[in-house]
Amino acid sequence: MKTHILKVDKDLFPDLETGVKNFEVRLNDRDFKVHDYLILKEHCRETGKFTGNIARRIVRYILPGGQYGIEPGYVVLGLQ
Repeated sequence: MKTHILKVDKDLFPDLETGVKNFEVRLNDRDFKVHDYLILKEHCRETGKFTGNIARRIVRYILPGGQYGIEPGYVVLGLQ
């Protein structure tokens, strides 16, 4: 298990924080695995700064790219 610290755009963060959005689409440049921990930090593109809001999730499912319209090299991470 690894812990990954990731930026999340402030427009998407509220739904992620409340659990309405229970997935992330990411370039698999970190070799994500089921049971990895994600620390998701809200980020403002306009200012280039973090807001201080954080959500913690666990990866429960990984759908690899190259299928179902997902670009190769990307993954859809199912979160809990």
